[in-house]
Amino acid sequence: MFRQRRVLKVQTSFKRLLIGLACASFSLSVDSATYSGNGNADFGGAIGGGTLTLTDNGTNITGTVTRGKGTFNDVLVIYIDSVPGGFTDTAGFADDADGLRKAISGFSSATNRSTLTFNKGFLPDYAIALGPASDNFGGLWRLANGQNNSLEFKNSVNLNPSGPNNAPSYTFSFKFSDIGLTSAQGFKLFGTYVSNTGYRSGEAIAGNVRGPAGWSSFAQLTNAAYGTADTENNSSNAPSVEPAVQTGTSSADEKQLCAKNLSRIDAAIRAYREQNKELPHWLSDLVPDYLDDINILICPVTRRTGQLQNFGLADPKLATSYIYEFCSAPVPQSIGGDGRITMREWKQRQMVLAGDIVPIVRCHLHNPLLNLSFGGKVYESPATWEGLVTNQVNAAELSIGSLLGKPGQ
Repeated sequence: MFRQRRVLKVQTSFKRLLIGLACASFSLSVDSATYSGNGNADFGGAIGGGTLTLTDNGTNITGTVTRGKGTFNDVLVIYIDSVPGGFTDTAGFADDADGLRKAISGFSSATNRSTLTFNKGFLPDYAIALGPASDNFGGLWRLANGQNNSLEFKNSVNLNPSGPNNAPSYTFSFKFSDIGLTSAQGFKLFGTYVSNTGYRSGEAIAGNVRGPAGWSSFAQLTNAAYGTADTENNSSNAPSVEPAVQTGTSSADEKQLCAKNLSRIDAAIRAYREQNKELPHWLSDLVPDYLDDINILICPVTRRTGQLQNFGLADPKLATSYIYEFCSAPVPQSIGGDGRITMREWKQRQMVLAGDIVPIVRCHLHNPLLNLSFGGKVYESPATWEGLVTNQVNAAELSIGSLLGKPGQ
């Protein structure tokens, strides 16, 4: 019997970074999904700057964690929502029988606890803990409230390698049946990076969190899904999932909500400029004085899929779906930067030629993309927005190569 696979992520490779000096290319796989880290680097960026890829053959699921910057010294805990029931937070977890149980619980003593409150609609039932260097092991547990050994150990997930903290990638595997599924069904997931003493970082993968690093309270903002995560019968709070292959594009409703976010960001930037007489260095500079709701910085597509696309220009203070093109970071080498000018300087030079249509904030999670212009207009465009102004300026003149005196780059 033919089984149609539905995927909530696609692997995307870009020859250009964010402005679009070349075309983006997409490769689809019907039984795999890749999830990005949230860009946070509290523990060095091994997870926040990494990726997680899942594939399956109908029975077994194989995962690959590709390490970002920093060493894999701590524990990646991947919570899984796959069956009815589940937990709204980790407050009842107090299993400190070993390091991986402590990481899952976010607990190592009465005073050392980092409670994680899960996002509405995400009620995990299982957890995979990967501690290649800290514990030389990776395993799967059924979640349960209680103290020592209350988490029910299911089986090893065959973590490889175990021991080194600097391997480029790590693989693990488990079966659909291990997480309560009788066939190759979808499930939701979310990964948090925490020490084996329960000390939690802001690094996350397949979703995002908010909270200060430490034994402190965290709130999960988003999660992701693998396959068709139909847990509507599992929880009345489960969000709906579009049954189509994801390509980073969005529904009309999501695009409309994203446009409203961009308008709110525009108002916040204008208020910041009025008071400080300069642009913010990053969007995080707007929080909380000019933007009191951090959720405005999260596109609805990210909430549904866990996907972030910052292309190397991640905000240093918080994760956001949006690329701030007037940031103070140098123009990346991948699009021709050589360290001499910043993104802001480049964009300001573009404005001399093209005017205030130059995007100040962009969201790459839609097709066409959504842009917030310097002048405050929200508009759609291809990745190469420069093609919209060819009636007044040669698009090549707006390239970083031209502005650096390197025509054709």
